[in-house]
Amino acid sequence: MVIDMKKDKLVIMDWGGVIESHSEESYLAHNVVKHVLEQFTTEPLPYNFNEVFEQSLMVDGVPINEIAGTKKLQPYLDKLFAACHIEVHPELYIDFMDIYTQITSDTPYDRELARYLAGLQERCYTGILSNLTVLDGPRQNRQLGWEHYDYRWLSYEIGCMKPDLEAYRLVEKDSNMSGSQILFIEDVEENLAIPREKFGWQTYAAQYKGTKGTIDAIERFLAQ
Repeated sequence: MVIDMKKDKLVIMDWGGVIESHSEESYLAHNVVKHVLEQFTTEPLPYNFNEVFEQSLMVDGVPINEIAGTKKLQPYLDKLFAACHIEVHPELYIDFMDIYTQITSDTPYDRELARYLAGLQERCYTGILSNLTVLDGPRQNRQLGWEHYDYRWLSYEIGCMKPDLEAYRLVEKDSNMSGSQILFIEDVEENLAIPREKFGWQTYAAQYKGTKGTIDAIERFLAQ
């Protein structure tokens, strides 16, 4: 008979800004997208590109991070291409996604923390709660290995984003855990405040390469 020795606790990890670097020198979405678009035009991109980029992330009130399936990204890319005066052709969407994937494939991430998290599954329940696009999912899987986690709540799969209340409700519903049984590790205070104040979760504000502090926080949680 196999006895489940896991603690009845759940450690939930954010990804970007905690495990993967989101520093100016390595990876920021608007910088990557700008570099990709420069491959398709000889004209300068809009002077207010960051604003143009932010506006392209929403179509008909739906943010791009809640869109499942690459084919459904077309309206968002069309909005971006039009604002940048880039002529659209059938191959453009595939070319854009291929170059985006290539550029982001070597984004730095905390390998030590990723290895530690992969080993946690034998000690407690683990999950990922992350706002990201469908284009970023494969890269996250390569870095973390989704098979090492009991749960995965990715915004493009669950159709909502942190700090929406629904994202945290889904966590509790799927895991059948709540309150102090849950430790959520994240770098954005707004995303931490709601589960801490409204759901009673334990939280830890982490930063990329703050490996020891993050591991210590998890060990304290498991020792309770």
